[in-house]
Amino acid sequence: MDEAQYQKGVEQFAQMVGREKIDALREKFQALSPDFERLVMGTIGGEVWNRPGLDLRTRSLCSIAILAGFAAAWDGLARADEVF
Repeated sequence: MDEAQYQKGVEQFAQMVGREKIDALREKFQALSPDFERLVMGTIGGEVWNRPGLDLRTRSLCSIAILAGFAAAWDGLARADEVF
């Protein structure tokens, strides 16, 4: 990934989490792995969250709905052993 895509991702995450929190977020990702931080910022922020077609609010609501669905499915799987 090029530097422009990485910076685009950093800017996108700064817009999402707030400028005052972006450095802390990047440090947390870098603590896991510097390569991981660059991958998340560049790919998720620079590519996925910057795709045309949806505004940030709609994209965020879709993400929340998907995560809620995963949580409900996971809860259902966790309870399946109680049934059988």
